[in-house]
Amino acid sequence: MRRDTGVTVPMIPQRKAGSLNAEVVFLAAIVVAPSACNIIGKVCSDEFVYGVHVNAVDSVSGTAVQAGLNGSLLQSSYSEEMQVFGNDLFGAGERAGVYSVVVNAAGYETWVSTGVRVRGGDCHVVPVDLKARLLESTGR
Repeated sequence: MRRDTGVTVPMIPQRKAGSLNAEVVFLAAIVVAPSACNIIGKVCSDEFVYGVHVNAVDSVSGTAVQAGLNGSLLQSSYSEEMQVFGNDLFGAGERAGVYSVVVNAAGYETWVSTGVRVRGGDCHVVPVDLKARLLESTGR
């Protein structure tokens, strides 16, 4: 090891000109192999990112709404049922696009948001967070 300006740098053994250095091959493999979504010079994670997150709450009390909660995403001829965890809904996993989001819950009016744009990033989609303030159903 050698110290340069306070940064520890590993020493790579010197080889004769023209010989293949195993350390260089190893380092090259690390740079190229981490993920299929790599962009030259950028390493992406293997994380799965949902493009749309909706938090469902009662519009008056602000409390979490969970009973009978479900949601869907619509885009032209594409539709997707959202994943529900408590009062949170998730969808559009790694899928950029413009969506209509529809949320339903027992005892509440249907909540709709249109024109929800999920953008693609360098490696993953850029998530959009929404709050669905649900109105109690009047029973009509």
